[in-house]
Amino acid sequence: MGPRSDLELFSCTFILIGLAIFNASLFGDVAVLTEMAGRKQASFQLEIDVANTAMKQMDLPVRLQNNVRDFLKFT
Repeated sequence: MGPRSDLELFSCTFILIGLAIFNASLFGDVAVLTEMAGRKQASFQLEIDVANTAMKQMDLPVRLQNNVRDFLKFT
């Protein structure tokens, strides 16, 4: 079943265009949120890597290194 008159055809066209714009906006927002989460994860990983390098250079005991990592994850 489809539109039969010109008015129905124009109505369906505008509805479909509106929903396509809404769909594109929704997917764009999801893409932005996903990218932001990835950026935040990369920043956290860099912080952990810097801490690991510093702790190994200071030759800290393994137990203390684990405590520092746990603190960084907690905060």
